[in-house]
Amino acid sequence: MGRALAWDCASGSGQAARGLVQHFDRVIATDAFTHEVRRVLKPQGVLALWGYGRWRVEHPRLNAVLQEFYDHVIGPFWPPERQLVERGYRSLRFPFTEIAAPAMHLTAQWDLHQLVQYMTTWSAVNRYLTEKRVDPLLALQRQCAQLALDPSEIYVVQWPLSQRWFRVD
Repeated sequence: MGRALAWDCASGSGQAARGLVQHFDRVIATDAFTHEVRRVLKPQGVLALWGYGRWRVEHPRLNAVLQEFYDHVIGPFWPPERQLVERGYRSLRFPFTEIAAPAMHLTAQWDLHQLVQYMTTWSAVNRYLTEKRVDPLLALQRQCAQLALDPSEIYVVQWPLSQRWFRVD
C-alpha cells in the first residue's frame, strides 16, 4: 500500500487529517463537506449529526467500577479526538443554522459477559493491550468478581446520543 499521499476530502475541523499525518508522507485536506451538504439537501433540509456518548450502567456499584476503568485505566489510551465525542461535538463549527434536537439515548440489556465483550471493541482497550501487552479487561473482571454480582443478572445500559441538528438554507 502506498504511503506517499492521503486526501481527506471532507476534512471539516481537520481531526482525521491530523491523524493521517503520522501514516503518510503528505496529507491534503479539503472540505467538500459543506458543498456536498448544500448540494444534496433540499432547501430548508436538516443536517443531523450524532454519535453516542459515554455509557452508564444502571447498577451503582458496577457503574462506579466501569467509570473508574474508563477514566483512569484506559482513559490515557483514547485518541485525542475522542474528546470531540465526549463533548458532544460542541467545539465543531458549521456554516448552518443550528436547531434544537430532541434528547435521545440508546438502551441495551446485557449481562456482565456482554458488557465486557462490548469493551473489547474499544480502541482504547486495544491500544492499552498493544502498548502494555496486558489485557486491561482481566483486572476489570477481577474487580467485578469482588462485587459478588450474579453473572446471569441483566443490566440496563444507556448511552446518551450527542446530537446537533442544522437547518440548511
